[in-house]
Amino acid sequence: MAFMAASQASMGGGLDAASRSGAPTDAADVFGQYGPAVSGASAVLLLFAIVTIEKLTGSEIRLQILYLIPVAVMTWSAGRAWGFVLAVGAVGAAFTTYHANHVYPGDLLYYWEAGVSLATLCAFVLLISRLRDALQATQQRLNEALKDLQARR
Repeated sequence: MAFMAASQASMGGGLDAASRSGAPTDAADVFGQYGPAVSGASAVLLLFAIVTIEKLTGSEIRLQILYLIPVAVMTWSAGRAWGFVLAVGAVGAAFTTYHANHVYPGDLLYYWEAGVSLATLCAFVLLISRLRDALQATQQRLNEALKDLQARR
């Protein structure tokens, strides 16, 4: 606690000014004032754009890594369950796109790639949701410490 008081004094009361300024107090509020519905819809639209570009380019360009972006946005804004739903949708769309283009000679390779992609996206969903939970817990502890500090004044 003494460290926090010393760091707040050295900052000239900047923490109090930040909490009064209307700045977002929740560390997990990366997307500003937009709710989970708007961020989730944006993630779905981004996924459709990536799938469309992937369909137009055929098998020439692999855009599998770009699926991480909408899955991360959905997981961060709407939660782990919706992140898994979008991950399954992304893998399903990629599977359909590549299977329609007949990229591989056998069906087993399509299923293998879909399985690896789904495992990767699911691991990413778990990591993003754990990061968000850790940031929320840290923000809550910081808010409690600031309240204790202000109560002692």
